[in-house]
Amino acid sequence: MKFKNYCVIIMGDTNGAVKEIEKISDTKPNILDAKGIIIATFTSFVDVKELSAWFMMNNRSFMVFDLDQNSSGVHITKPDVHEGLFGFLSKVNENQLDSRTIEFLKTMGSVRPQKDIEDAVIEDKKETPRPLLTESDIEKMSKKEKEDLMNLIMDNGLENLTEYDKKILPLLAK
Repeated sequence: MKFKNYCVIIMGDTNGAVKEIEKISDTKPNILDAKGIIIATFTSFVDVKELSAWFMMNNRSFMVFDLDQNSSGVHITKPDVHEGLFGFLSKVNENQLDSRTIEFLKTMGSVRPQKDIEDAVIEDKKETPRPLLTESDIEKMSKKEKEDLMNLIMDNGLENLTEYDKKILPLLAK
């Protein structure tokens, strides 16, 4: 995984979509919000498959694109709209994204010694079931507790979500 630039188009019900985008974005997303459609550009460490799972989990009609210069092109005739959504692409190149990725991974490594990381990987392979929470239990949780649990669930990978995880993630996001 590495930092990449993305564009997502959300159609239909866009209520709360900006907050969903902010949760998976490493940068402040650039947003064009019109009635029934949002176009957002942002940088994220999450890959396209995980972004797709995230927006599907939130029941969104969407299109998501990797803004790699070799596989995408954009031009909007209104200069202010083009600059607002895609201007950051001229300021951030592939080398900068790679540097950010390396720095991020170094930071992750410096937070925990390598032995601890290896132990955590081994520990993660052991399946320890989480206690099932009710909607009432979740409502009583602090914002920090909800975020921690949401991060714990998402650390397993969006492709590995259980039906229970899919059910409680929207409750945790409230």
